[in-house]
Amino acid sequence: MALESNAYCLFPIAFRVDSMTLVGGIVAFVILWWLVFFMVLPWGVTSQLEAKDVLPGSEPGAPVNPALGRKVLITTILAALLWGVFFLALESGWLGLERFDQS
Repeated sequence: MALESNAYCLFPIAFRVDSMTLVGGIVAFVILWWLVFFMVLPWGVTSQLEAKDVLPGSEPGAPVNPALGRKVLITTILAALLWGVFFLALESGWLGLERFDQS
């Protein structure tokens, strides 16, 4: 099935398939950022039990120092790099719906 014109599309700016729009770029970055954040979150975590410094009334598995600021910075850098690869692949035509259209 060939791609139809988006004349009747309610959101033509957000759903163009020939290139990335501003809205599409922001959405892709936010999704990548959260995916990378959840992957980076467990890096370098030492629990209170491992550090033998359990505070009374707290969970022994709670991190001693989660270093969230550093992880946010690492996440932002990695997400920006991944987004750049995604953007280049989409804009170069290597990744897109037209490539998979068999009709």
